[in-house]
Parts: sequence; structure tokens; C-alpha cells
Amino acid sequence: MDPLDACHAALQDETVRNHVVQDAKEYAISNGLCMKSKSRDQDSYTFLPFCLLPSPIPRAALEQVKSLQEDINLLIHRVAHDYEFLRDCLQSTIETDKFTASIFNIYEKVREAGFPQPLSLGLLRSDYLLDLKAAGNDPKKACPKQVEVNTIASSFGGLSSILYRQHKHIMKSLGATPTDAQMSECKTDKHLSNGLLGAWKAYKNEKAAILFVVEEVTYNLCDQRQLEYIMSKVKVHVKVMRRKFSELHHCTIKEGKLFVDGIEIAVVYYRTGYAPDQMDEKAWEVRLRMELSLAIKCPSSQYHLAGTKKVQQVLAQPDVLERFFTNKMIADRVRATFTGLYSLDLTPDGNRAANMAIANPNDFVLKPQREGGGNNVYGEEVRQQLQAMGHTKEREGYILMDLIRPPITTNYIVRPGDKVAARSVVSEIGIFGIILGDQDDIIENYEAGHILRTKTTGMSEGGICAGFAALDTAYLH
Repeated sequence: MDPLDACHAALQDETVRNHVVQDAKEYAISNGLCMKSKSRDQDSYTFLPFCLLPSPIPRAALEQVKSLQEDINLLIHRVAHDYEFLRDCLQSTIETDKFTASIFNIYEKVREAGFPQPLSLGLLRSDYLLDLKAAGNDPKKACPKQVEVNTIASSFGGLSSILYRQHKHIMKSLGATPTDAQMSECKTDKHLSNGLLGAWKAYKNEKAAILFVVEEVTYNLCDQRQLEYIMSKVKVHVKVMRRKFSELHHCTIKEGKLFVDGIEIAVVYYRTGYAPDQMDEKAWEVRLRMELSLAIKCPSSQYHLAGTKKVQQVLAQPDVLERFFTNKMIADRVRATFTGLYSLDLTPDGNRAANMAIANPNDFVLKPQREGGGNNVYGEEVRQQLQAMGHTKEREGYILMDLIRPPITTNYIVRPGDKVAARSVVSEIGIFGIILGDQDDIIENYEAGHILRTKTTGMSEGGICAGFAALDTAYLH
């Protein structure tokens, strides 16, 4: 019997299942698969939601999107260095979305200053769902369709290898041993750490530090700390600092160099700053100061803009990818992962898209320029929100995307305080990528592993810390 099928069969026994669930929870807590508790005091931690077993993913689909990641990295990099494209693409968005407008304002000021630090670092994650519609409803032939590319604070790469080991441990406890072909080892944590160290080395001052800019309250702490601890093993003398925006009001620039508490900063790694409620006026001032410095940013303001939903929608238009890829075969391979994406600008095309979604709201997702989970609009609410916005400028702050219908599988989602039972679930594949370079040269560009986020059917969003999904790994078939 297939190892994964054998595990599912064994878990039918309630006594076995209860023992395995307890083992899995204790493994998670013992190995750092944790987050700060949102319901208790600041020193309380709990395990992150996770799947008890890996979820089946077609090997061909995973290999397809992994092989594309270097091209996705290059696409984001080239978009980020095309001022005219970003300006024209985001013109309507920045008129209605203050958050995106603030990032664009920083970008323009950095550009006017001549880009004091020409290098940008991207720790990216490109997310996909398998689409049954394009495969004639055959799960074995389901095609990967891109949901989005995350260019800021891409999460959970630091925990993917822990989850991989946990799933191997659980399957072994159930008497099953997957082959390396079925479950390949994931080293995303090491790759992401090496990406940060690569930028630190490019700064060429071993006394300078790497600065993690973190939330006022950090819940996803272990994911971030794991990268820090791996870096300290690779480069014992590298200094990593963690500061909130509220603790950076007095950061200074001397001869272009960024100093925090008297320490020169080589790399600024943002794990916050992707949502309006994370940024007040002083935080924007701090970000501008850091962007104008010689520190290498992850992401720079232009990388941040390149990951907006509006850019994603424009890139899906006919012939746009050819602006960034001279090789048509590469453009076609990337384009093959795009699903239907529609502008909601106040134009005839935008009106047609809005009317289409109002007529068939269950076929679309309404997406604002936001990250972090919990922002997209689904189902009947698509109709309600579009009708409420009508022909106002507010509508231009959104895009419309075809709803992707992925294959349904079975798994057990383990959440704090929840009963664990077999559930119908769908999985989203996240492919990590690392790119470091400037306008003319690429120093690093590589695919950096993957992670799955799995949710029960009927649950629209997929954010882990936002409470919508669970961490997962891929079982290839």
C-alpha cells in the first residue's frame, strides 16, 4: 500500500489518532513550530496550525512551478526597475489607495536621489493553486495557476524544514516510510538565510548588522528567529538586530550609511510594513529614511510595488510579458500559469468586468492591494461590494480574478483547542525565490524551496497567522 494511504487507514482508529495527534503537537512545540498566543499573555506560545499528514500534489505540477521560479524572480526584478511601467500601471491605484500611494511616493523620492543603494534583495514567494477547470476536472492533470507573488514579509520558509521532519516522524510512527521521491527534503530556511547573508556580504562591511524590522507585536516569531539562528551558525560573527518601527525613530544616516543604536546596518529586512494598520506617519518617515540610505533593503520600495495586485493584473494582459522577456518561450511558460485577471478601472473594460462579476459573483475573487490574509472578497460579497462601490474611484483600488477551483483531498488539520477529524481540504503551493541585483547585474537568482498552506473546503482565505489555514508539506505522486 502507498505510504500515505497506509497512514490514512491507520488514523481511522480513534485511539491511534489521538496518540498521534498528541505526539504531533508535542513535536511541534519541542521543535519550534510555534507562534505567540493571541489570546493569552505576552509570554505564552502555542503551536501553529498544521496538517497531521502531508497532502498529495502531482509531481509534474510542483516541478513546473519550481522550474519557473528563477523567471518569476527576474520578472519582479525587471518590473521593479521599469519606472515608466510602474508609474503607468499604478496611476489609477495610487489615486484611490493611500497605502500604495505612500510606497510610490517613497519610490519616487529614492529615484530622485539617484538610488543611493542600487542593490535590492528579494525573498519572494509565488503562490499557486491547482486548477481543475483547465484540466477537465481530472485531479491528476490539474494545472498550477498563480494566485499572487509576495514580495514583502513572505512567511513560513523558516519553518518548512521543521514541518517536513515532523511529517516524516508522524508517518514513521504509523509504520510508513515515504521515499525521497515522494517527500523531498526541504531546505528553505537555509536558502532564505543564505539570501540575507548574500546581501550582507555584498554590502562589504563585516561589522555591519542585519536589521529585522518587525511588528509591534510579533506572533509569527519562530519563523523569523529560525532564519536568524541559522545565519549565526553559518556566520558566527554576523550581528542581527530586531526593531519595531516605533523603536527606529532615532535611526540616523551618516555619509549615506544607516545607523541604529550606533551600529551600521548592511541589510534592512522588513517583516512588517505590508498593511496600513502597521504604518503611522512616523513609521513612513522611518521607512523613507532607511530607503534613502546605503543599506540593502528586502524589499526595496520598487520591489514592494512590483508585488501589488494591480501589477499582477497588468502583467496578465496580452503581450505585456514580452516587455520583460525577449525569449518568447519563457514568456509563454510564465503566462501559462496566469488565470483570468481583470482591471476594475473606470473604463469600458473595467465596467464590463464589474458587471460580469455582479452577474456571477461565485466565479470571481475581488482583491485589494493588501497582504497578510483576510483581505480578499468572495461569493455574494463580491456582488455586494461592487454594487456598493458603483462607478466611484474606490473601485480602481481593486482587481478581479477568476476563482480557481482546486482538487479536494483529505487531511487532518490540528489547531489549538479544535477537535481533530478528517476534513475535505485544498492546498496552496508556495514557491520561494531569492534574487539580489541592481539595474544592470544579477548577483544571485535561485529557487529556494516550497511550502504548502492547506485549508478546509469552503474557507476562502489562506493565511496561517490570520487563522484561515494550516502549514503543510507536499507528498508527490
